[in-house]
Parts: sequence; C-alpha cells; structure tokens
Amino acid sequence: MSAAEDCRQVSPGSIRFYDDYAPTLGVGAYLINVAQKIEPPGDAVECHAGSQAFSVAGPRYSLPTTDIFSVFPPEESLGNHAQFLPHVVLAKEDLPWERDVFGGAPQAPWIALLVFEAGETFEGKPALLPPDGVEPNRTMTAGISAARFENPPADEVAWPEFSPEWYEKEILSKTQCHVIDVSTAAFRTLVPQPSELRSLVHVRQVDPSAKETAILKISKRGWYSVLVSKRLPKRRAEPARYIAHLVSLEGMKNYMAGQNLQGKTCVRMIAFKSWTFSCAGQLTEDFTHLMNGLLRDQKGANAAVAYRLPTKAEPDGSADSQYAWQAIQQGFVPLRYQTRQGEETFGWYRGPFAPAPVEKFVVPHDKKQAGEWLFFDRASAAMIYHKDYGVFDLSYAVAWEAGRLAALANGPFGQALLEWQRRGTRLVSLTLERERQVPALSIARQTHRTLRAMNFSQVRKCVAPHGLTKDVLRELVDEFSLALTPAPRVKRGKTLRGRKLRAAPPPPVPPSFFDSRPALTGRSAAENLLQRLPVRRMLQQHGEEGADEIVDFLAELYLLMHIPFGHLAPHPGLLPAESVRFFHLDANWLDAALEGALSIGVESSKDVAYQELMKDSIRAAVAKATKQKRQALAGTEDGLLRSDGRQTVDPTRMSGMLLRSALVSGWRGLEVHGYTAINPSPQDPARPDFDSWIQPLRIDRLSDNVMLCIWGDVPRVVTIDEPHEGVAFGFEDPPLEAKGSSGYHLYLRRLTEDGYGIPFDVKDGKHFDAEAKKLIDANSQLDLTRLQEEIRKGAGVAALNVRDFALEMVRVPQQGVFAWKDGVSRG
Repeated sequence: MSAAEDCRQVSPGSIRFYDDYAPTLGVGAYLINVAQKIEPPGDAVECHAGSQAFSVAGPRYSLPTTDIFSVFPPEESLGNHAQFLPHVVLAKEDLPWERDVFGGAPQAPWIALLVFEAGETFEGKPALLPPDGVEPNRTMTAGISAARFENPPADEVAWPEFSPEWYEKEILSKTQCHVIDVSTAAFRTLVPQPSELRSLVHVRQVDPSAKETAILKISKRGWYSVLVSKRLPKRRAEPARYIAHLVSLEGMKNYMAGQNLQGKTCVRMIAFKSWTFSCAGQLTEDFTHLMNGLLRDQKGANAAVAYRLPTKAEPDGSADSQYAWQAIQQGFVPLRYQTRQGEETFGWYRGPFAPAPVEKFVVPHDKKQAGEWLFFDRASAAMIYHKDYGVFDLSYAVAWEAGRLAALANGPFGQALLEWQRRGTRLVSLTLERERQVPALSIARQTHRTLRAMNFSQVRKCVAPHGLTKDVLRELVDEFSLALTPAPRVKRGKTLRGRKLRAAPPPPVPPSFFDSRPALTGRSAAENLLQRLPVRRMLQQHGEEGADEIVDFLAELYLLMHIPFGHLAPHPGLLPAESVRFFHLDANWLDAALEGALSIGVESSKDVAYQELMKDSIRAAVAKATKQKRQALAGTEDGLLRSDGRQTVDPTRMSGMLLRSALVSGWRGLEVHGYTAINPSPQDPARPDFDSWIQPLRIDRLSDNVMLCIWGDVPRVVTIDEPHEGVAFGFEDPPLEAKGSSGYHLYLRRLTEDGYGIPFDVKDGKHFDAEAKKLIDANSQLDLTRLQEEIRKGAGVAALNVRDFALEMVRVPQQGVFAWKDGVSRG
C-alpha cells in the first residue's frame, strides 16, 4: 500500500476528504437469529434456533460537549464573514450518519446547520419564535424535559414525529434538551432537502502532530466530520448579528416534504449547539487580520517577539542604568522582595523562559569545572547575590521551591519517590553491612577448621546466599584475599638453622561479631562505598528498576506542567494582549526545579549519597521520557504522531513560544510547526526546510486565549496554521483584472488523477462569480444543484462526488510565518 492510499496517516499540511463515514451498525433495534441443523445417520433431523434482540443507542436529545470540536465563525466574533459558509466540526467522524431518518441509499445525514439573521422575518412572521413563550435569550433557545417528546400536545407547534425507544423511557424525565421554534415559512425556506444534505456534510482527515494536547486526547487519529450551512451571511454597512443552530432532523421527514404542517405556526427542533456571531463589512476579526496583528505593529514595523519587558528608551551613561537595562534585556523582572530580616526591597526574577540562550552552569559535583555551581540542595543555596548593587537574583531559588511544592502536591509521586528512596538507602545500608562482615569472616576462617580448608571459590559459594550480586560478592571476597589467606602451618619439633621451634601460641578467643564490627556510619562511609565500581553498578541497576513513575513526573516538570503560570510569566508586560513571544528554556531553572522535587525524598545523609549516585541515570531517563511524553498521548496503531527521529532531549537546546491572541480562543486546533532550517525560494524567502521539522514536546492551551509550545531544538522558522479540519467553505476575492466583481469568486482545482487538488491557473479561466451566475438567491442561500453543475463543467469531469465538492469549496488555509536569520536567539 502506498502512502497516498494509507488511511492511517496524512502528509503534513494536507487534508484528506471523504464522502461519508457510515458506521457498521447505526442507531436502532436489531435481532440476531441463529439456527443450527443437525442431520445424524438415519431419518431423525434436529433443528435448533435462537434469537437475541439488542439495540444500538446513540445521542438523540443532546450531544456531549466533547463531540462539538469547533465552530466557525467563532462564537461572539465580529468579522467580515460574508464570503464564508458557517460550519461545525464534530470530533466523531461517524456521528452525522449514526441515524437513518430518511431511508434510501446513499444515506443522508440526520443533522444540519441552520443560520438565521437576528430579527429576520419570513412572510411577515419572525423566523425564530420564543419556545413556549419564555423570555427569549440571545440564541432563541429554551431548555425542556425530554419527557415532553413522548406525548406532545396537539397545538400549533409541530413536534418531531418520533417515539422514544423502550430503553429511553426511564431516563426521559432526567434528560434536558434545548429546542428552537422555527416558523413554518422559515422552515420551508432554510431547511435543506435530503438530496442537499449529503453535499453539506463530509469527513476530513488531517495530521494532528502539531496540535494541542487536549485535541490529541479527543481525536488521536485526526478524523473529523464537518457540517456546512448552505447560507452565507449578508454584506451590510452595519454589523448584523447571526444565530447558528446545529439541529436534529429526526422526525422531520414529512415536514420537509411539505406534509402535516396544516394549522401549524412553527416547527419545534432539537438544537445540539447554538451560538451567535456578527458580520461586518469593515471591522474584521478573521484569521488573516489577527495574524497580521502578530506580525506587524500599528506602525507597520515587525512586531516585538522577544520574551522580555518592553523598554521605552536606551539607558543613560550611569552604571546603575546600564545594569538595570541589561537585566531587563536578559528577561529579568524586578519584583518586590522581603528579606528574612524584614527589609523591603526588590529582587530580580526570571522564570524558565529567556530571550537568549542561557549557559549551563549548574552541574553534578563530579563534573564541576572552574566557575560552575553544584546542584542546589536547598532553596537558599540557589540565591544569587549581586554584591555591587546589593540585589538578589531569586530565579533559581523560586524554581527549587516550585519543584518541591509541585512534588508535595502530587501524592502518587511523593509516595513513589519515598519508596524508591528507601529501597535504595536500604540497599546502601545492606551493602555497608556486608562489607563489615569481611573482617569477621577473616577471623572465623582463622579459627574454624572447615573454613581454613576452603579455597576462595568455595568461600564465595558459601557466602553467596548472603551476598547482593556476583560483582559485589567477588569484590568483597577477593579484595580481602590477604586477610583470608590461612597462616603457614608450623610442625612441632622442627628446627630452623639448628634452633628448635616452639609451637605457635593458640589464637586468642575472637570477640563476637557485634563487638568487633567497626563503627562505619554517616555520609563518608556511604560515599566511600559508592566510589567502588561494582557497588555503583549494582545500586544503579537496582535504582533504575521501579523508577518509571518518578521519571514520568520529572519529565512533566521539565515540560513545566506543574508550574504555576505566574512563575512562567511573572509580569503582564511579558505577554501583552494579541502578542506572540519566543524564548529559550533555561536548563539551570529546570534542574533547580528537579532538585526541589527530589528533595522531598531526602531523610538522611545516605539518601543524599544515593541520589547523587542516581542523578545521572535519572536525568538520562527524564531526557528520554520528555521526548516520549507527547507521543504517548496518541500512540495508537492507526494514528501515530510524527517524530523527528531524536530519542532524547537536550535541555540546553529546548525553546518555545507563548501565544496570547483571539486566534487561540476562536480557532481551536491551531497547528504550530517549528523548523531548524530555511529553504528559501524567489517567491518565498522564508520557506522552511520541511525535512528539518522539530517534533513538539508540548502544545497546550493554558487559558482561553493563551497557548504554550515547547520544542526540543531551536527553530529558525515557526508557522502558525489555520486548523485544517476547520478550514471554511466559501468564496475568494476576485482577480485584480475583474473590476466590478462582487467578490464571490470560486477558483477551481483539478479533479483528475494527474494533479488532483492543484488549482488551475487564473489564465485558464477556470473561475467564476457565483453571484453573477445567480447561484446565490435573495436569502443568501446557495443553489447547490446549479453550483455543483458549474463546478463539474469547469473542472471537466463526468461526475462530482461529495469529496470533490468539498475540495472545490474549501478555502486555502491561512498561515503566519516567523523566520529569523540566526534562530530565535535574535528575538
């Protein structure tokens, strides 16, 4: 199977369209009949049959909030949306086809998107009426009990013509749903016919590798269904408010055919999702306008993107001014600080984000060079004092405390760390005890006849059940071989050079083991023991086992998942409204937080020695787990996230981006890509080298309008893409030579195998004005039949599938590009 035919993955930056995604079993009641016929020898024939009834349930009166992935135009937005067809993106690709309410093949969707202009009328009556006469709200909806659908009243309201299922009756009274009342005239005008519904719903598949974490948990594979309205917002001089409703069409078949509406003033419809937006001719909050605001300031110059406080002027010639200015340029913020003596002053603070790379100067004690610092064992050790100015830098002290508090707040991590620490410390103590037994073994061998007759291998075999590992056992026995060697035996009566030797005196009675063992306690004994290679290997091997939960939490800490946002952005000036900031991560800050987290497991000097031994292994495991953390969110067989091939993360190379914009709240599913190289072309000098794509380590929405991205390398190009699953249907602006055109232009794409999806050249004339061809009626609705015929003829194909229609109507995804000559360190 080729990559183009593999439905499990989509090429980066691509969209794959499908006509539909019908489930194997739709919602409804089913009966399984099983029959077995047995014909043994003779005339007897046995027949056995059985039946089993079951039902497939699905949403009917409401939809889970997780099923509504996004809407367009964004809720409460104000923009020039006249060229766009509103749409809803659903996180379940098969949801629109779960119910077959019209019959026939191919199956038509059972939900639709209706768009109303606030206050509009049809045949002199309001299009939307307040249900049951309640006080109307912004969306003209009302909440009612689902039990009212069981026996609806016979009045002027046309209720959906369906009966609750047998398994629903017990929950109807507990189920709430939202309804709208649509006037019969508006219903006949605005509700699409079953033949049109298939063209207004399709399935999209996109690459989710550069989307936020919450989206990966909802749709790991990148499959979505999209429902489009066939009505365009109107162009008006003054802003006009519109109301969009995602409605159920179950029980509407006869009404849509013009039946059973005699004497009815309105049709009651179940609304799954309702929102409002405003359309204006001038004021715009569309993707392009908001992205341009991030790229350019009000004067048209490149907008500031470095993560530092803005400064209004250059410093004067004084040393104090130069010092303060340089600190701010390095990303520091002056904050109020009260010393332990109660003095009120200020201190410098910089979180893990810095506008330029920060040199790694915090290292383990066995790797320390001149000018470098050891790992901090307490917060006060991480305070930096600028003696020339009498000011403290509290950045790493805060990091240490932040890591400690995060660890204390995480019960499972704290318990796992203490158990791991105690196992390791107990192993250190046991190893020390085994070492102390060697002198006793030597004395015992001198006095015990059986032991004296043993060789080294026999002694080792005898002691093996009480040893730790083969390496440690061999070390303990062989190192003291001289002490274990038996004394030369001298026979009585022998002479040496004519002198008669006396018999050797009997050895003194040895003291008991507990009386003779040396007092080797404290950190020095443990440190001396841990210098021996076999012991270190044994302890590291045991320490790596059972540390997964610890490493997992520390990897999250490296990705700042448990750090309060105030520690990341301590001043609002670092991230103003409608701004983007790029930064480098300070590896010293991350290590200080890691030290603080591990500190809750230290109870003795042996704990300290054991942690010092294990920290290299822990950091190596954390670097690997940090790389894999995001990949595990969507690690399914049919939807693996892309990877850049690297197995570990270098903390000194980590970088990221903070985005605070209406883009985050209005365009759910933004795609953020980073690249380490540029491959420029004459038409696109900032074109990235797509082979240098950086796998994101974290992409999360921290609030409604703030997004955090972290990469494991420093990008030279960063792109922010409009969500591909939410790219709108609509029309484009006319070409420059088309003077006087209305602006409802459609530029066709190729639908043949050679170059499918590639736009025709404008000179080919494969574009047309929908309004000029009378494809948009007085109510701003598309004539889908005629529109599809124009597309079919223009593209030169015999038939137009739903996916082909979607390809032609989708607008080109917008993209913002940030590029640097030497990477983000230049800011």
